[in-house]
Amino acid sequence: MNAYSALPRNRPGVEELKDMLREASRSFSCAHVVIDAMNEHGPSDADRARLVSMLHDLQKTSNFKILVTARDVPSVSNLFQNSQRSEIRATDEDLKTYLRGRLSDSPNFVKSNITLQDELVTAVVHSTDGM
Repeated sequence: MNAYSALPRNRPGVEELKDMLREASRSFSCAHVVIDAMNEHGPSDADRARLVSMLHDLQKTSNFKILVTARDVPSVSNLFQNSQRSEIRATDEDLKTYLRGRLSDSPNFVKSNITLQDELVTAVVHSTDGM
């Protein structure tokens, strides 16, 4: 058994997280908190709602700036109705550039077949719709 596997796997609860963030904020004149993929947080909508409520409370009482990313799903969007929101979407060209770069890691039969690469890129771009 290594040291990492001996660590507890429990995540802090909302109140523990609030206490940790408040303590950390005392060391900085302004702190930025980034939460990526909020739609993937917690097993339930209620867990996300508790977290967002805590973040809003923390933002009102301390020097925090908060950035949250999430897919546009109602259960998350509804939690931020009174917040500033920006939609960020990849363009088809962004996706094509990314995919072509990733194709360099493909097996040789893909790397050597430009037609197949074009078909793969077209299919993925069509199916993602900017995500």
